[in-house]
Amino acid sequence: HHGDDPLGPTAIRAYFEHLYWQQGDNALDGHAILALLGGSRPESLPMESMDRRFHMIESVQKTVMIPWDEDAEQAIRALSYVDRVGGTARRLQPYTVQIPERAFRELLKSGAVQPVSPEKFGDQFMVLMNPDLYSDACGLSWDDPNFMEAASTVI
Repeated sequence: HHGDDPLGPTAIRAYFEHLYWQQGDNALDGHAILALLGGSRPESLPMESMDRRFHMIESVQKTVMIPWDEDAEQAIRALSYVDRVGGTARRLQPYTVQIPERAFRELLKSGAVQPVSPEKFGDQFMVLMNPDLYSDACGLSWDDPNFMEAASTVI
């Protein structure tokens, strides 16, 4: 009853309508994402809460922003002032690295990474505060979170 196109929009819509009719929202929303969205406005979606509840691809990696040039520094500062972070987050994408959660916890404990505007974003945007841990040649080193280049210790 879908004509000659079983993968067309009409067939796909019919499939999902049937699925939702059969299963219902509760069975298909095991992480209660719809309940989170129901009480939110578009400009204040609970992205951090949704992220904690559901991952399309499970990962034990954490994202850290590396402020290695002026554009990155400006975009990181802008996060504190923007109402909608989408454009700024896209601008920061080239300045992010993924690190293992254990290494992330060590960097956080040492103060080498800190959240940007935690009152607004929680730990959604984490920035490297110790630039000596990053090099263009080797990337981010988390072996010694307290490491400082000798030149950085000179006042």
